[in-house]
Amino acid sequence: MQKLKSAKQRFLDRFQRDLDRVESEAPMTGSYERIRPYIVEQSVGGEQYEIIVYHKESEAWFGSGGFDWSLQYYHDHQFVRPGDVAFDLGSNSGVITAYLGLAVGPQGRVLAFDPYPWNALATHYNARLNHLDNVLAYSVGIGDSNFELNLALDSARTLDGGRRPGKTIQAQVVDFLGFVDERPTVLKIDIEGAEYELSRADWSRFDRLERVFLELHPFFIDDRGLETRQVLRNFARAGFTLRHGAPHAAAADAETAPPEHGGWWLSRERLRAAA
Repeated sequence: MQKLKSAKQRFLDRFQRDLDRVESEAPMTGSYERIRPYIVEQSVGGEQYEIIVYHKESEAWFGSGGFDWSLQYYHDHQFVRPGDVAFDLGSNSGVITAYLGLAVGPQGRVLAFDPYPWNALATHYNARLNHLDNVLAYSVGIGDSNFELNLALDSARTLDGGRRPGKTIQAQVVDFLGFVDERPTVLKIDIEGAEYELSRADWSRFDRLERVFLELHPFFIDDRGLETRQVLRNFARAGFTLRHGAPHAAAADAETAPPEHGGWWLSRERLRAAA
């Protein structure tokens, strides 16, 4: 492992001390098991930046030079633009959040949300690592109402159809409408099946929202006795055009297209704000 300059090592030391405080209340286990943090470079979607790898999941994704291909689509199809107000719903360690902070530029803003406290912490630190003053990270989940949730410590799955063994923590889920005044223009949604509840939000209130990247998880929705297709229906009724797999794919019909796992690219014209 490359020896870090003293400033970056001190930065990682502060991050570890903050992780210690988080773990005193919420131990990191399973795919989130903690490892000794280190910094890797990312070069994707027209941006170059650094991120902290600090648990098994982030190492599996990014520890050997991996990156998220969706970011290249963001760049190639101008899905994220300078001046955007971007929301990262389900930020995990903040890799995509940092990209968004760079892509929207100093005139834009990014709000990131994750109910796991270590992920929200890492998102904050990854923003600081890349000198992004336009990023805010919140340790909450996002849904269509306010409630408390018993969150399993060993799984990224936030809503479950049945009880599972293992330790949990109390996490807060907040109503998406509480952030309507932020007037987002673009969303990234990757919330492990909770997109079913989120899709029921009153999207007419978000008058500037034009673009949504949705990671759909049918296996987390269907086994709760719910219908994944309803997620697509809800977005279609809100005026979004649906495309699966790529932003340039053919438009899909919410009633007939298979509600497949993976990336759905949603777009609509900006709504006219109420007088």
